[in-house]
Amino acid sequence: MPEGQIAIIVALREEYKAVAAALQTSSLAQGARFVVFQSGMGPAAAARTVEGLLASANPPRLICSSGFCGGLKDGIEVGAAILPGRVAGADGKTAQEVVCAEAEAYAKKLAAAGLKFQRGTLLSTPAVIARPEEKRALAEKHQAVVVDMESFAIAGAIRGRAEFFVLRVVSDSVVDELPAEVGSFLDEQGNLRLGQILRFALRSPRNLKTLWQLKTRSALAAKALTAAWKAVLE
Repeated sequence: MPEGQIAIIVALREEYKAVAAALQTSSLAQGARFVVFQSGMGPAAAARTVEGLLASANPPRLICSSGFCGGLKDGIEVGAAILPGRVAGADGKTAQEVVCAEAEAYAKKLAAAGLKFQRGTLLSTPAVIARPEEKRALAEKHQAVVVDMESFAIAGAIRGRAEFFVLRVVSDSVVDELPAEVGSFLDEQGNLRLGQILRFALRSPRNLKTLWQLKTRSALAAKALTAAWKAVLE
């Protein structure tokens, strides 16, 4: 990477496309300041991506964990932007404050653009949290507002070698129940497994409705993620 760049790490193909759409319209990004990387799903893949970036000849000075997340509390709707001040691990024993001057400037830009966003604590878990009762329990236990799978691993892998912040958007609220099979809909690289999705759809007419709801929420979250990054890069 050219010196001084900012690396944006996402897990999924849909997240990559949403962030890239914002970068394409930004003079900052066109100047090669921001670069987006698709790590694949889960903490291990995200940590490997960070290690690779920081081991390069010109490591990034700032790394952002971006993409989708799940809401853990009422009032945090699909499409809401999240700029947490703290990331925590699911073991409940470790947490890291997000102290980044540029993140504070980005918060002001989101507000100036009229975009709703949350601060608070982001919790990272090793698996997708599917049921509303699980989400509420995690919110109470960890005092967290949203959940993802990668941000805490990214923060841990950086180990003070670069600045760090998180910019995500909610793709499922606390009341949205995900199918138990949702984890199998994506491969390790974060791309859709169309065969798995088709088999799920054919098992029951109700599953078709579930897939449509997932698609609708994902599209809304992707649009919101593009809007958030456009605001940040303005």
